[in-house]
Amino acid sequence: MDSADAYDGYLRQSANPDKDSAEAQTAAKEARHAMVCVYLTAIIQLSHILEPAARDRLARIALVHIERARAVEEMLLRMAQQGTLRHKVTEEALIGLLREISGEETKETKIIYRRRYCEDDDI
Repeated sequence: MDSADAYDGYLRQSANPDKDSAEAQTAAKEARHAMVCVYLTAIIQLSHILEPAARDRLARIALVHIERARAVEEMLLRMAQQGTLRHKVTEEALIGLLREISGEETKETKIIYRRRYCEDDDI
């Protein structure tokens, strides 16, 4: 392929930018739709897994600690898919799962002392 053919191909591609952008928009809409469907399916499954009090607690936790709430939701969905849940999860069981996850996420604190040195300290 010589440079003239490459340039002709470039002109053909740039001649239809609306077609490319329309395809990209359609693909983005489909991806968004798929994500919403997965999210709604997870919400429905969680409503079957959790008792109302546990569901309310998880919703309140999600307002403050979104990552921790998502981790618990994923854990509950995984347990339900594996068949390890025999009955609906109570609020006490949810608290136990939250403690288990918060134990895994312990942060190592590091204290740094920054001393201020003044010109008068040299005396």
